Order: sequence, then C-alpha cells, then structure tokens
Amino acid sequence: MKFKIVGMGPGNPEYVLPAARKALDSAEMIIGGKRHLEPFADSGKHLVGVEGQLTKLPEIIRTHMDYLPVVVAVSGDTGFFSLLSYLKKHFDEDQFEVIPGISSLQYMYSQIGMVYQNSYIGSVHGRVLDFSSLVLQYESVGLLTDQVNTPAAIATSLLESGIDDVKIYVGENLSYEDERITCYTPEALGTKQFSDLVVVILKKE
Repeated sequence: MKFKIVGMGPGNPEYVLPAARKALDSAEMIIGGKRHLEPFADSGKHLVGVEGQLTKLPEIIRTHMDYLPVVVAVSGDTGFFSLLSYLKKHFDEDQFEVIPGISSLQYMYSQIGMVYQNSYIGSVHGRVLDFSSLVLQYESVGLLTDQVNTPAAIATSLLESGIDDVKIYVGENLSYEDERITCYTPEALGTKQFSDLVVVILKKE
C-alpha cells in the first residue's frame, strides 16, 4: 500500500485542495507538524508529530504503511521546500503518492495581485542569498523567511548594498483570520518585528 504526501496549503483549511482533503479523511494515521494535526485531535486517527523525530519518520511509515492508510501532511505545497525531498531519499517513488497544495508564496502573490512567472522563488531557511543581486536580476523575489533572515535583516542587507527603491511586501499568518500584509521600503521597514509565519516579496520600483 502506498502512503500519501499531502500539501496542506498556507494554513487555513479552506485552502486545502479537495484531493488532499479526501486523502486526509480516509487516512488512519496522519504524520505532520503540530498545527497540521490540531484539526484531527478528536478524529480517532493515529496522529504522529514530526517535531524532534524527523529521523524516525521512515521507520514509522514503513511499520504502518502496509496495513493502514498513512498520510504525511506538509506545509504549503509538496514540491516547495517540504518533507518530500527527505522522504524521496528513503522510499522508492512507487511507494508513495504526492498530492500538491497551495504554497504560501502562491497565496501571497495572489493577495497582492502580482504574477510570478519571471520571479525568483526560494527560501532563506539555513541559506545565504544575495538579495540585492536577486532584486536586480528578477522582476520580483519571493522568499520564505526564518528567524535569522527576517524582513528587517533583508531590508538591512538591501540598504547596505545601496538599494532603497524596492517594495518589501510582508505577509504574516497568511490565510488565517489574523492575516496581515504590509508594504515598506527598506528604510521604512527598519527594525520592525513580525510574527513567526512570514513570507516576503521584493519588487524593485
């Protein structure tokens, strides 16, 4: 029996695709982060949190996948900086099925009415990027941020490179009731603090 890797979208259940919802409904075991498992707390399904036990996941999946439906729930889209890359190292492609989701950057671009076919789309999680070069090279730059490369750190990097004619769109808690999307120049953004769930889009004027 194949297990399924399911994209959960930006967060709000309304943005979970019907195919993903069907897989989640039929699953008997759901593996995922805390916020992905919360809606299933009273479902009677066997829930397994990924926090602190990433290396154990392949063994957990192998132990159960042959006799019950297993779903691995991942943030956003399965093909964009998700657990899919890690799981592909441990399983053959005929052992799992992938159901895509809406990434937080897809959602963010739609909310500000901007296309992204000529944009750089990436993540700064554990990576070093030259923001100024990317802004000059692409129509826009969409980024998943982390606790080091915050919007303020990105703004500072741009200013240090002598670039201030850039709009920095900051999306917090996207798709949730407390969603907030704001826009700044690097100078105006300064050292402002934002929530943990943040994506950034840079657009040169």
